[in-house]
Amino acid sequence: MSDEDKARIVMKRALNKSQRDIAEEVGCTKGTVNRYLGNVKREAEEHGDEETFIKHIKPLFEIDITLRGSQERP
Repeated sequence: MSDEDKARIVMKRALNKSQRDIAEEVGCTKGTVNRYLGNVKREAEEHGDEETFIKHIKPLFEIDITLRGSQERP
């Protein structure tokens, strides 16, 4: 799965799309969507919601998105 597909999963879930609909739109299984979103959720619990969200949707944009006051993590 490409970084863009992963970013679309996060974006569509943020827009309250169902995992089934996301899977159909991205072209993967619902299990793949569920697993990926679980990984994102665990990352958000460790690093924070905003930082994680921005990190995962960046591939959809050509601009650099940075939260004010945050530092890039390696």
